[in-house]
Amino acid sequence: MAPKKKFDFPLAFVLWEDAYSHDDWVSLDEAKSHEPCLVKSVGWLVDESERHVTIIQSLSSGEAGSRITVPKVYIKLFQTLVGNGKWKTIINNENPESAE
Repeated sequence: MAPKKKFDFPLAFVLWEDAYSHDDWVSLDEAKSHEPCLVKSVGWLVDESERHVTIIQSLSSGEAGSRITVPKVYIKLFQTLVGNGKWKTIINNENPESAE
């Protein structure tokens, strides 16, 4: 049996704002009422830079599936699982007073 490869990707939670779009006709009042969508994404953190984070939801034989790259300017909350069920807060633009 081949030795197992080390899995070095932390589990991550990203709460972020995304664009909201519809192609139907509505009144101007209704059109003004739309807000960006708040999205919750969970996956393994495979890349982080000054500008973005990339998480994947599936991993098989060295291939990544269901990946998403989110610009940090869109992120409200970004956390990684550090062990014992505890989350480390990396970005907290939702409630800055509670940042760890």
